[in-house]
Amino acid sequence: LSVPAYIFSQDSTIQLPGYGPIQYDIAFGGGFYALADVKQFGLDLKTSGFEALRSAGACLSELLRKSIKLSHIGSEDLAFLYGTILIDDNDGKDDIYNNFVVFAEAQVDRSPCGSGTTARVAVQFYKHNLKLSQQRIFKGPTGGEFTAQAVREETHGDEKGIIVEVSGHG
Repeated sequence: LSVPAYIFSQDSTIQLPGYGPIQYDIAFGGGFYALADVKQFGLDLKTSGFEALRSAGACLSELLRKSIKLSHIGSEDLAFLYGTILIDDNDGKDDIYNNFVVFAEAQVDRSPCGSGTTARVAVQFYKHNLKLSQQRIFKGPTGGEFTAQAVREETHGDEKGIIVEVSGHG
């Protein structure tokens, strides 16, 4: 089971040089991730090249790290953007959700990313695209799949978070 996962900001927009306005959410699932629909970059998770996807995610992460001040409800040591998850914007429309996770110094996770999947489940849950105990499958760029579900909601001080269960092989 995860640490409490939550949305830090939702439906925010930033001007990304070379790409234009990019709408994104930031969520915590063990690390902070920006989540953005890959189509905004003129790319597709199934047909675009690895380097184009990696570059788009890295550019967004770099700009957000310079532009956004994060805070964590339990530990300021965790208040930094770990990476960007490029998503396929099918939340609520399909059974399999694709994740392309660019983290740290422009590295790419071959799996759907456990903490990133947890963050994505938090976004789906708080945007009312996922209910408690509703399972979803998340697929990484090499085909590995994780199954995830929001197990319960918890409150910490004034903040609400969900506990997520993630299983599978990357």
